[in-house]
Amino acid sequence: MDKRLPAGKTVTKPGIDWTLVATITSAAGIFLGSYNDVRTDSSTLYTVDGIDTRKLMVRQIWGARVLRSGNELPDSDARASWTFTVFPGEEQIEGSAPSGTILFGRVRFRLGRSDCGISVVRVCPAIVIEGGPTGRGISTVYGHNVR
Repeated sequence: MDKRLPAGKTVTKPGIDWTLVATITSAAGIFLGSYNDVRTDSSTLYTVDGIDTRKLMVRQIWGARVLRSGNELPDSDARASWTFTVFPGEEQIEGSAPSGTILFGRVRFRLGRSDCGISVVRVCPAIVIEGGPTGRGISTVYGHNVR
């Protein structure tokens, strides 16, 4: 992990054991441009039922996705096509964008160019499912619970 990175942004409510979240469940998020492109876009492209999905594009949600990914880890160099996910829901650090990937079997949180718009840059829109069941951890909506 890049030593300049502070603790990730927590998007779950305090005092609640876990939160039900709907997000991308494939081995790679979707390509929508650079961190800057996604963060500064004023369109409603990222809005679902009045909720801006960029707010949950954070390390906490991506980490839960990694834990529940099964046999094919997201953003991994073990895949035929390597990608990494940027986190527009988190602030830049010293002008650099926070991102996550899996290299050599290890989760890596790094800082990189916020204007990098190459196709390996991915994002994972997410929304909280209000009124969902309660339990422990974060669960993505595809039949698995994180404990």
